[in-house]
Amino acid sequence: MPSAFELLVTAIAVVGVSARLTRLIGADTITAPMRAALTRWTKSTKLSDFLVCPWCTGFWVSVLITYAAWLVNGWPFAHHHFAALAISLALSSSYAVGLLAEFEDEGA
Repeated sequence: MPSAFELLVTAIAVVGVSARLTRLIGADTITAPMRAALTRWTKSTKLSDFLVCPWCTGFWVSVLITYAAWLVNGWPFAHHHFAALAISLALSSSYAVGLLAEFEDEGA
């Protein structure tokens, strides 16, 4: 079982990395050509809406980053608290990413 300090440091890292990757995927100019090409290729406005929505993208990015953090830390998946901790971390990270995105949009 990870210590409280390990969980805190991991949670802060997960939120930071998730927020940055969500911004990179959905709003940065460097990935704008990729988003435009993907939208043209799929001819789907729903996909483009998904890519630019920080709440949508932030959830899936947070889930992936939480899983990666769990692997990197070497914590056991068989632990009975794994599901609760991983889901809580992913959901709270996703929420924090959405809030950070709204705050960022207001400041622009």
